[in-house]
Amino acid sequence: MILQFGMQFQISNLVTLIGAQDLSTARSLTSIGDIQRAYHHFIEHLQNRRPSGSPGVTRIITSATEANQFRSVFTNDSLLDDKKQSEVIRTCKDAEATEKRSLLKRALKELALYSNEHRILFDTVITDIFILPSEIARAGSTSSALGVIWANPKMQYSLHDVIEMLVHELTHHAMFLDELRHAHYDYKAMLDKRTWAQSAILHVSRPLDKVLHSAVVATEILLLREQILGHPVRPAIHPPTLKLMRYVGETLASVDAVLHSKSLSSGIFLDRAFEILENVKRSYATLLHSLRTATLH
Repeated sequence: MILQFGMQFQISNLVTLIGAQDLSTARSLTSIGDIQRAYHHFIEHLQNRRPSGSPGVTRIITSATEANQFRSVFTNDSLLDDKKQSEVIRTCKDAEATEKRSLLKRALKELALYSNEHRILFDTVITDIFILPSEIARAGSTSSALGVIWANPKMQYSLHDVIEMLVHELTHHAMFLDELRHAHYDYKAMLDKRTWAQSAILHVSRPLDKVLHSAVVATEILLLREQILGHPVRPAIHPPTLKLMRYVGETLASVDAVLHSKSLSSGIFLDRAFEILENVKRSYATLLHSLRTATLH
């Protein structure tokens, strides 16, 4: 969410969350290194998981034994597990795990060349990336494993494709942290499928929490292309820019239809979720104007 709310806001979220757990530690933070060390302690106390790597360094795990310890956290039977995420990740070792690790490392190095802020935030927030195979998906995150990404890139992906994948997952984690600081939703109301809307990434009907995530992620990817990477001709991870723009527009209309429906329970989105939604709308309008201007010229 750097390109939507700024780096300083992401740091503010981290410091506030650390302070809610240990105020004296938060008051003593003077550098990004301090924040990274305190964040590791924050995760340990919040989710009973001790990151095994050094603060500020993202570990990429190829061992199937260790990776499956993370997979078990990604497996759940939540009523909001609408896409059967628990069935996506396989347990066997990925035969290309070493090569995929190298690809991810090259993409992270490339990301730093384009946006040092993205790389700093990534290395601060994402403690572990584990590699396991799947025939269905290429990456994933869950709020139950804050700081952990499952990755399964194809070896033919370009570095820009993998950068988009990593920024995609980083944005989910930024949203997880934001929700910890500011409650976003009334989850009881969200169980009613009449409140679901069309997502911007998968382009299917999903619960509103995942739909807002998809709108924020898609907008971050569009801004990343517009401001940093450039617009790809044949992207592999996300749709081409014009199609992704159309999806975001349809998602915003779909969400508005649900939120303003008189027949449905109000209060699904809390104040912060509405603020994020309005920010997506502003970014979308700016992108729409920019892309139209570029087309005219």
